Amino acid sequence: MPKDSNPTTNCNVHTFNPYDGEQLRDPHAMFAEMRRDRPVFWSPELGMWVVSRHGDICSVLRDPARFSSQDAFAIGADLTPEATALLATGHPHTRTPIDSDGPEHARLRRIVGSALNGKMVERWGPRIRELARELLDGFADAGRVDIAAEFAEPFPLRVILDMLGVPLADLPQIKRWSDDWFELIFARVPPAQHVARVESYLEFQRYCERMIAAREANPGEDAMSEMLRAGREESVPPSRAELISLIAGAFIAAGHETSSRMLSNTMRVLLTTPGAWAAIVADPTRIARDLEEALRFESTALGMVRVATAEVVVGGQTIPAGARLYLLYASGSRDEAQFRCPASFDPARANVMDHLGFGRGAHYCVGALLARAEARIALELFAERLPGLRLAAEPDPVHRSHTTIRGPVSMWVEWDVA
Repeated sequence: MPKDSNPTTNCNVHTFNPYDGEQLRDPHAMFAEMRRDRPVFWSPELGMWVVSRHGDICSVLRDPARFSSQDAFAIGADLTPEATALLATGHPHTRTPIDSDGPEHARLRRIVGSALNGKMVERWGPRIRELARELLDGFADAGRVDIAAEFAEPFPLRVILDMLGVPLADLPQIKRWSDDWFELIFARVPPAQHVARVESYLEFQRYCERMIAAREANPGEDAMSEMLRAGREESVPPSRAELISLIAGAFIAAGHETSSRMLSNTMRVLLTTPGAWAAIVADPTRIARDLEEALRFESTALGMVRVATAEVVVGGQTIPAGARLYLLYASGSRDEAQFRCPASFDPARANVMDHLGFGRGAHYCVGALLARAEARIALELFAERLPGLRLAAEPDPVHRSHTTIRGPVSMWVEWDVA
């Protein structure tokens, strides 16, 4: 459905805007209103139907035949003519596991998943701990740090680059390329910046192409070599363009961006819930379950898109064929119909794993094992080294958001230094 469509019988009475990070600092009262009064509604701001209840979201995710992921996200849909022409000079942006279906999705997921399975994550565990410790050592004696900018932001990207065998000295440049790529797909870039962002994206493509060529000539035991090996085993080996999209998008950009916000959100929950951080310091074996409840309580996964392949009814609302649906995971994970006292942080709840923090079904996050390992290791080290950690009184955390993830990009914490 075109973005300017406005079904008069289903006008959006909400002011929900996922591009407004400050609105999403604490959106849960708004989400509760959605679930209660208009669980499925048309959003002119998004040009999509917003689905806010846990049950409705899961019914969509379980039915890929009627709710497709294919081409749910694409680079270039709203670019200026100059930027569009420039984009065409590079490799075409191909599908990744997030925006593909059926056999194609399974093939792409196998390639990426070969480097993110349990065996690989376990093998990289000691190195992940070492990378976390190096960052922590850099500010442990300071007594105060922006934990989002100085730890949560660089840590997952350092892990991803190290797994790929990429020099960590290249991190600042890769971070800029990755941010520009992510925003071209999931955010709203001002037209005046389109050409610069596309130029950045093309630089990222060329960098990844050089990395791929180097691994093909000299394979090793790193994640990129593993993905190339897995690709060669497929009946339809990935094209060069597919490999670039998988490595730049599915592995580097998506692989660190969500984990960064997840770490910041989790720390914020643990430091603002009375007794939660002290309980972890006293018993670090709680971390795994507390993390799952934090994923539910303060969902980093804001939402995901599906496309209706036929006219369907969701939550009593008729959705026309071809319309896009925005599944509001962060609302579904606080649904009163699914979770008892959803506004309470309760790691002991029986259905703590029912959250939507990593999605559901065939498109369940392929990097979930790595994300959980990174968070667990980070929390263990912070509990050991900075047991008196607390959220700073000021400045307030700064949020940035777009259609897929939410969380602080700046969050100051403090602790006593002997």
